[in-house]
Amino acid sequence: MKTNQIIHAVGTLLLAAILSGCGTVNTTQTRAQQGEDAIPVREDVNDALSRLAIHATEVRLFENAGGTLEAQVDIANDGFRTRRFAYRFDWLDARGNIIPASNAVWRSSSIAAGGSAVISSTALTPQATDFRLQVRRSN
Repeated sequence: MKTNQIIHAVGTLLLAAILSGCGTVNTTQTRAQQGEDAIPVREDVNDALSRLAIHATEVRLFENAGGTLEAQVDIANDGFRTRRFAYRFDWLDARGNIIPASNAVWRSSSIAAGGSAVISSTALTPQATDFRLQVRRSN
């Protein structure tokens, strides 16, 4: 009977070690509410698997010191492994048309399991009134 208890205890410790070694990231912050510049967003998700792992937790849009808009998007990974992705910001004018810009390129990034990151972009012209963020899987 004692041997079974030892095997059970070792098995429990081994399972705990495996689960704690999944690469999760602990995050500490003092802010309990969304920021003053947070805005409501609409997400169009075409890939159910990526929706389960990576998602936006807050989106902020504000005018910076240079007089143009800046977007900051908090992204979180709820999965159990590092997720690689690519993203691109498109800036839009008041009519909803895309403003051609040299910074509208796909950028690669990754987020550790359980982690979060902030991705951002700054409009190159004061005619920008909104933005669109596109995210896709990356290898």
